[in-house]
Amino acid sequence: MKVLEIIFNVGSIAGLITLFILIFSSLRKKPKFKFDSLHFLGQVNKNDKSKYKFEFTGLLKNQSIEPNTLIRIYLVVWNNKKNNSTLRFGYHGLKIVGYSPNVELELPISFLPREAKKLKIIYDIDYTDIDKKLIEAIEPFKPAVNTYVYKYQYELVFEDINENFFDQQGNLINIEEKNLRWVMPNLLSDLQKGDAKPLSIHRKKIFKTRLKFRIKKFMQNIGIWK
Repeated sequence: MKVLEIIFNVGSIAGLITLFILIFSSLRKKPKFKFDSLHFLGQVNKNDKSKYKFEFTGLLKNQSIEPNTLIRIYLVVWNNKKNNSTLRFGYHGLKIVGYSPNVELELPISFLPREAKKLKIIYDIDYTDIDKKLIEAIEPFKPAVNTYVYKYQYELVFEDINENFFDQQGNLINIEEKNLRWVMPNLLSDLQKGDAKPLSIHRKKIFKTRLKFRIKKFMQNIGIWK
């Protein structure tokens, strides 16, 4: 019996080691784009005062051991720390400049496994309406301190060929929840009229997309979903 127990224990340990190796290997294959910022500039366009220019210079890294393709880059202002709600989200006015050689690039851009590209990502947007309010908004740096800082930060979101969305830190973004939260304010008028059903249905949709997103992340971690 002791011999059988030893064999069983050894088999269990070997199985666990194999499982950990498979999970680690799957994690390395998981799609992930991360942007390491080297320089950021935001200013009114010198040639057109009705435009505001953002320049993001940095290394865009495909951290997966699998090749991947970048199909779109978005300019975003997050509405919360969870990065599931936005104040602005779009991709118009984009220009990408590569280094070595210093030429303008067009999307899609292919990446080899573990490849990094140094890019200057430029956005020329209208300095009006919502963006003007976001850019000019300031807040106290600390309570009771007469120093102010910009309230909102403009960042980038990257979309790959499989419709995965990543923030600059490489975190996977639930784009469906972001879209649902964007239209949620439109339902407040129904609530003010005493009809809570549309908002209730909408919250259930958000719950479902959260569940779907968690399943997707789990399946990516075990190598089933790309």
